[in-house]
Amino acid sequence: MKLSDGSDLGISTETIASPGHTLGLCPEGMIWFKVIRVAVSGELDLRQVRQYWVHAQLPRDVEEVKQHLALVRRKDGRVSWMFLYLSELTQGHLGWFTDQDWENVRAWLSSARMQQVLRGALELCQHQHETNVKAASPVLAVDELTDLPVNLTGCQP
Repeated sequence: MKLSDGSDLGISTETIASPGHTLGLCPEGMIWFKVIRVAVSGELDLRQVRQYWVHAQLPRDVEEVKQHLALVRRKDGRVSWMFLYLSELTQGHLGWFTDQDWENVRAWLSSARMQQVLRGALELCQHQHETNVKAASPVLAVDELTDLPVNLTGCQP
């Protein structure tokens, strides 16, 4: 979606772990979700991007999935995180948007294309959840893979 400053506003599903990820199992009703924030540290006012995976509630509908979709902005060919989620797309967080930008945002959010994207993100969360709660396949121990006898006599404490 085009903004008045010439940049484009978009969303990213990178914050929702793909089904088949290697993050481990999740409790029932939870998914893996990537938190992306800027942290300011020290007296030098150093800003660092912090990204980490946490368990988050499985969204029940397209409104709830908005809290799991990161806002991104493309300007001059570069895409950058806005450090906000779609659910945080408010005038309180983005006071620099013009009235025209907000009108464009409302049209964008209600468009058939965006509704399809939101349903797809919800399906991604549901699919991830289905794979998260399945028990991992048992891994065979090394001694189960060999016919050789295991000699433990040299392993006395």
